[in-house]
Parts: sequence; C-alpha cells; structure tokens
Amino acid sequence: MPEYTAQRLLEKLPNLSDEELTWDYLNNVLFTQPMAIAMGFVDDKDLALRVVKLAFDIDLKLGALLAGKVKEEWQQETVSLIDNLDIPVLVRIRLLNQTQSEAAIPRLIKFIEHKDSTVGSKVIRSLGESHLELAKNTIMSLLESEDYNLVANTIAALGKINSEEIIFKIIEYIESDDFTLHSMTQYTLEQNKSEKMIPRLVQLLNSENFSARTTAVILLGEMRYSPAVPKLIEIIDEGEGEYGDLQEKAVIALSQINSPAGIAKLVELSEDEDSDIYLTVIYALKEVNSKAVIPKYLQILKHKDDYLQYNAMRILEEIQTEEIIPELIKLIKSKNSLLCAFAVKLLGQLPVEKNVTKLIKILEHKHSDVRENVAEALGNFESEIAISTLISLLEDDNLWVRKNAAISLIENQPEKAIPVLISLLEYDNYLMREEVAEILGTVNSQAVIPKLISLLKDEYVDVRCNAAESLGNLEAEAAVGELIALLKDKCESVVYIAAEALGKIKSEKAIPVLVKLLKKNDSYIRSGALYALVRINPQKAMLELNKLFGNKKFIQADNGSYYSHALDTLRKIQTELGYYKPVHIK
Repeated sequence: MPEYTAQRLLEKLPNLSDEELTWDYLNNVLFTQPMAIAMGFVDDKDLALRVVKLAFDIDLKLGALLAGKVKEEWQQETVSLIDNLDIPVLVRIRLLNQTQSEAAIPRLIKFIEHKDSTVGSKVIRSLGESHLELAKNTIMSLLESEDYNLVANTIAALGKINSEEIIFKIIEYIESDDFTLHSMTQYTLEQNKSEKMIPRLVQLLNSENFSARTTAVILLGEMRYSPAVPKLIEIIDEGEGEYGDLQEKAVIALSQINSPAGIAKLVELSEDEDSDIYLTVIYALKEVNSKAVIPKYLQILKHKDDYLQYNAMRILEEIQTEEIIPELIKLIKSKNSLLCAFAVKLLGQLPVEKNVTKLIKILEHKHSDVRENVAEALGNFESEIAISTLISLLEDDNLWVRKNAAISLIENQPEKAIPVLISLLEYDNYLMREEVAEILGTVNSQAVIPKLISLLKDEYVDVRCNAAESLGNLEAEAAVGELIALLKDKCESVVYIAAEALGKIKSEKAIPVLVKLLKKNDSYIRSGALYALVRINPQKAMLELNKLFGNKKFIQADNGSYYSHALDTLRKIQTELGYYKPVHIK
C-alpha cells in the first residue's frame, strides 16, 4: 500500500544520507508514489529541498513531480529549481506542468507569446488542462488579441476543456474571415457539441458568411437536429455554383438526421444523375439504409461515367451482402473487364461455395486483371477444387496471376506457393519485387531469408525497405551483418526500417552502430536507432540516453522535441527496469 510505505518512508527520511536517499529510494521506481505522498507531510523545509534537489539529479520529471508535492508555502522555491536547468523551452514547459503547482503558473504564462507559436499553444493547453480556474482569466483575455494565430492557438487549447462558458465565447469566432481561426473554431465546436449552442447555429444558417453557414450545417447534422431539415432542403434547392460545397454538407446532414422528409429529399435527388451533388447523395443514401438502395448502386454500375461506376463498386464492397450475388454473377459475363474484375473480387469476399464454379469458368478471360482477381478470390474458399485450380494458376503466363495464386495458397500449400514467390523476384519489375518482399515476411520459412537478404541491395528504395522489414519480422539472425551495413544507406527510411529490424532480431552486434546513429542530425533516424536499442538492451539504451542528456547539441535538437521524445522513451525503460538510473553511472 503506497500510503503505508509513505508513512514508513517519512519516518526514515531525516536519518538517510544523500547516498542512501538517492540510490535506495529516489532511484527506485516503486518508491516514486510513496515518496510523492510523503513529501506533503515533511515539516522540515531543508529536508524537503534536499529531497527535491537530489530527485532532479536522478531524473528531471521525478524532480518536477516532487517539487509540486512539498508544502505549498515552499513550492515557489522548489519549482524555481526548474528555472536554472539548461533545457529547451518545450521541455521546461513539460516540467512546469508536471509540478501541478500554482507556482508554475506565472512561469508558464511568460511563454504564451513566444516567437514560436507551438510553444504558446502548448502553454495555453497546459494551463487549461491543469490550472483552468486559476489561469482562466488570463487565457480568456487572449481571445481579445489582434494576433489571429494566438487566438487560434487559444481556441485550440480551450477546446480541450469541457466548459460551456468557454464554448459560448469561442462560437462567436465562427464568422471570422481568417481561415485558420475559422477552422480552429469549427474543430473546437465539433469536439464540444452542446444543445445550448443550437439557437446560435440556427441563426448562422442565414449568415452571409459562407464558411459560418457551412459549419452550422455540419454541426446541426452531427447533432441530428431535425427542426433544421426544412432549412437544409432550402439550402440544397438554392442552386449550384458557389453553394456546391454547402449543398453537399446539407445532403450529409440530412442523412445524419434521418427524418422522413430528409430521406424523401435524398431519394428525389438520387433521380438526377447529372447533378453535381449526385455522388454525395448516393453515399448519403448508403448511410440511411444501405440495403434498400442496392438496386440504385447496381444501376450506377452501368453508368457511362467511370468515376460513378468506381464509387458504386466501393459502396457495394462496403455493404457486402449475399443478396447481390445473382447480379454479380451476371456481371462476370460483362464485356467490360473492369466490371467483370470487380464482380470477381466481390464474389470472393462473399465466399459462398457455389460461387467457386462460376469463378473458375471465367479463367479463360482475355484480360489478365480478371484472372488476377479470380486467383485472389479463390483464396477465400477451402474446397479441393479451389485449391487445385490455384495450384494450376501457379503456372499461368501472367506473373501477377501467379503472384496472387501463390498468396492465396500460402497457408494451405506453402511448399508450392513459396518457390513461386521466390521465382517472381527474378523479374525486372520493381513493383513485383516490392510486393513479394513484403509478403515473404509473413511466411515461416528459412528458404526466403537468402532471397530477402539479396534484396537489401536492390536499386529501389521501397524494395529495400520491405526486404528489411520482412527480415525483422522473421527475426532473421543470418541477416544481421547486411542489416548493419544498411544503416549507412543514403535513404533515411531505409536506415530507420533497418534499425527497427535489428531491434526485432535483438542483435547485440548492432549496438555500437545504433549508438552512433543516436547522434545523427536526422530525428527520424535517431528515433529508429532508439527503438532498436530499447528492444535489444534496455539498460544499454538507458546508459546512452543519460550520456546524451549531458550533450547540449542533442538537448537543443529540433527545438527540444526529440529530447522530449527521448524523455518519454526513458520513462518507459525506467518503468520496465524499475529504476531511474543504473547505479554504476552515478
């Protein structure tokens, strides 16, 4: 029990040496919560300050936590310890927020108008989440600023707070002509919808500000406010041109409200195939009652507009009901190869056994994309005839058909599928190599490892990336040397994935190179190296991080954002190992 441990700790604290206090208690993660409780009952100011200072030496976040736990009258002094730390602004803000102390508020406020707007935004959010009542007047006053960026950041921060007073203040900015300010206001209102804002939203439906009207339509739809339906219909009927986007949003709102009058309007609109909002209407009808309008989507499949056809296919694929199987069987006889391929694909996703023979019959189709889809579709069936057909397709003249057949057979017939996939790597087609390299990472076979290793030198970046990732997924120790060499690749994505793969393999041989990568200028590469080190050897990762935390260049990199990320990673390691620092680096 933390409370019992805290009481025992409180009794011991006056008699502990710095050495004992640091390494036997502060450094032990299990004592963090009891220590935080105990600090609130320490009556000796000098003792409280000594504990907090030692905590900062162990871990900055630990020090900040305890600085806010001492008696309130001493917190100005303990929190001021953060002022003297040589750390980036973003990290300083994190530590001040970690204290959860009133003494942190004036220190946070002074960063609000920092030249970097992300700093001000972070401060406002911190104040809003942790000190709303004490800092509310300061935060609210920022809404009067003439700096639109500052106001937008304030709105973004205040939007995290569930306060009707704040939301009603924010809604007044919805008619702003500034795009950023309007967008932030809309997002905030969407995150904090309240029935009390409905009267104002209804007023905005008549606003001369087009963006404000659009936002009102969106919000009233999301709030399913049925009295708005007549006005929404009126907006739709106003015409095209500049109101096109507004009409689309009104159509979506009608589908969300789902009232009889709204549905009737949608059905009416679905009869005009030449309308600019026709596509929006058919998607809206899907949300209202997808199965009831299946005939409409089947009809659109025959439309001359390829784009409409494609979207109807997407909708039918989402609905996935066996009711359309008879129509799909008709479509596989279509002269339109696109429709035929789609029907084949969807029949495979609706694996009714009687569909197998229908699919097999069209394997003589002249278009290879149809046969490709058959090979993929048959993978969803477990019947002998489906498997035997797939085996025969492993010898198809088209390599993409062979590829799909092999993928479909990986689980049932790996001994037949894997050799075919490996053979496909010999073709001078980088897209094939890229896809197969990814697939081979899912099979449990040592036979694929040499081929994947050879792909680490492929001229195409995506092929090298997929090969490295697959070798990591297979935990291929045989690939360690080549993956270490890949850490010098000119492409940062390749380096990141190679590092990640070495982490999955947990190769100690990679540690020296990964440690060097932690000092690279590229934060993406540093993140990959850090991920790998943590996977391979958490204690070594902790040691290296603690060394880097003494490096000013590392601390200041990317305005402190990477340092902040490294602190989070360190905290995960500390939790896993149970201590803040290895004892032998004190």
